Amino acid sequence: MSSAEASSPQSSSIQASSLATSASTISANTSSSPKSSADSYTRISRSSDSSSSFSTNSSLSAGQTKDVTPPSATKLMLYQISDTSLRLIWDEATDNVGINRYEVERNGQLIAVLSHPTNILSDYQLLPYTDYQYTITAFDAAGNKSEKSPVFTVRTLGTANSSKSSSSKSTSSSSAKSTSSTSSSASSQKSAKLTWTHPNQRENGQYLELDEIGGYEIRYRKSTDSRYTYILINSNKVTEYTHADANDTEFEIAVFDTNGVYSRFVKVTR
Repeated sequence: MSSAEASSPQSSSIQASSLATSASTISANTSSSPKSSADSYTRISRSSDSSSSFSTNSSLSAGQTKDVTPPSATKLMLYQISDTSLRLIWDEATDNVGINRYEVERNGQLIAVLSHPTNILSDYQLLPYTDYQYTITAFDAAGNKSEKSPVFTVRTLGTANSSKSSSSKSTSSSSAKSTSSTSSSASSQKSAKLTWTHPNQRENGQYLELDEIGGYEIRYRKSTDSRYTYILINSNKVTEYTHADANDTEFEIAVFDTNGVYSRFVKVTR
């Protein structure tokens, strides 16, 4: 079921180092997860019945005209994804008076009612390697609603048998790289396989045990994108990721420990 974003974990002085690209050791970043940049607008209000939480302007003063203009439609975009959760974002809808709320459906069922100006939704407890279909509708205070957005279909991470068996031993130095291959599709999309090794040192020189690593986060964007999309890997055993459409796409990777403290993102060499 969908859920509001949890608050970011408490930062600490530890920091994973030596993950990365052909560049050198990762520098310090004792702030919490980069996801915290969105935390200011991730709190959402929900209702199984939207009419129970939001009132409409049913009464009019003398001389007023009833608002019958619907809001503009918006569309959903992927912000972050893992094997069992994802985060969706959208651009603000517009209205002649003002937006009141958004309603999001998953597979045709209402899962969240979000007060404006919220524009992010976290959906948890999903199944790995499973397709989900989402739509969003904007409402104004008068109860007018926009057209439902185009269906946004997204598949959670994982494999067909939900196994994550890729692992490698920790070494004193780490690197991340990608290899590309061209698919046989007419559009000649290139896939990219990103690989990395586990870091084994903290910034202060302390040895970093493998079981202290919480996982990795990859972010990517095309040259035409204004924002990154995030791939969250909640495992310290995974050391590779294959991205289907890597045409004109840049990748960066960060490591986080079991306390949720992140390294900085570093570019993946191509």
